[in-house]
Amino acid sequence: MMGILDLERFTSLSNEQCEIILGMAENLQIIADLSQADIFIDCLLEEDNASLIVAEAKPTTIVSLYKNSMLGQIAYEEMEPGVLFSLKTGKPLFGSRGITEERGIMQQDIVPIKDLYGETIAVLIKERQNLVIIRKYK
Repeated sequence: MMGILDLERFTSLSNEQCEIILGMAENLQIIADLSQADIFIDCLLEEDNASLIVAEAKPTTIVSLYKNSMLGQIAYEEMEPGVLFSLKTGKPLFGSRGITEERGIMQQDIVPIKDLYGETIAVLIKERQNLVIIRKYK
């Protein structure tokens, strides 16, 4: 299951930047299925301490971490610090921990999506259950 928001309505990105994100979003479902993970694209909000989920794909090859769509939800820095780090610095981050409202702790791999000028316009996020943490607390 894949979804995407109207980028021009919910972000201040240029048409060219929106096209880059839309192009990336076309492949989210196959990425989610192959990696057996929930995949998201987030854009930084003007508040600078939160991001907006503008695209998502739930895997069909494994149970998703989420019962409901996360599209249009806001991710705050205190819950997903890696997402905001990557959005602000333009650097990738692997093995970051985040907290979901539905399932608790999960693991995130995050890479920036950049425009033709090298400016970070969004991040691509892979989220999976953190099995090491789950096993530790069982």
